[in-house]
Amino acid sequence: MSSTTEKSSSSLCSSSFFPSNITRPQAVAYSFLMGFLLKWNDILGDREILLTEEQFQVAALISTIFYCVIMSHFSLINMELYGMTLGSIVGCLLGGKLDVYVHVVPSIVIPIFHLFIFLFYKNAKWHGIDFSGSWAKKLLVVFGHVCFIATVDEITHELFEDHPNDYIRLFFDRRLFSDVYTAIVLFLSTKKLLPFGLSDACNWNAMFLCPLTFGWGYDLLRASKPAINAYLSS
Repeated sequence: MSSTTEKSSSSLCSSSFFPSNITRPQAVAYSFLMGFLLKWNDILGDREILLTEEQFQVAALISTIFYCVIMSHFSLINMELYGMTLGSIVGCLLGGKLDVYVHVVPSIVIPIFHLFIFLFYKNAKWHGIDFSGSWAKKLLVVFGHVCFIATVDEITHELFEDHPNDYIRLFFDRRLFSDVYTAIVLFLSTKKLLPFGLSDACNWNAMFLCPLTFGWGYDLLRASKPAINAYLSS
């Protein structure tokens, strides 16, 4: 009976749906989707598409619930994505980004969800967060890095919104500071030049690639907004 149960559990956890079985390339692609969905929430929160008030309310509710579910799943893939998720929430809070409920609700739900995971499913095989060894240091490094770049991105995005120089305005409008800064940190990590053992503290390749593709997904939907409104108005 015990053997049958273990076999069933092993078979269940082998499903590609479970966060623990998502590969690094898939996680990078998943980041693209998360950026796309975040911009969709932005558009709904700021009412930038042609919908009636009732349609806005329904779409925002469905989108918020879906984003909470998909973000919870995404953040269970590994420690880097867990730290990135929490860091981006705090960074957006410090940068004044959490101003509409489609952003506020996930920012409350996700930390509570992860507290629940930590308390009751810390060693579960179906998620990819490894709470062994120096996991706390890794989480702190990832969280601190992403919190810093997210805060700077959001603040400079607003500060340089009306800058007369097109290149400077574009740089901060596209939130490229985070990509450039992380690329520098990644380069230094490959040369073992980061202090306090930070070069090996986390997977810096993932730290660079996941936010990069996240930004591509975000910008793709932003660029698609005129086409969406043209379709809705036709």
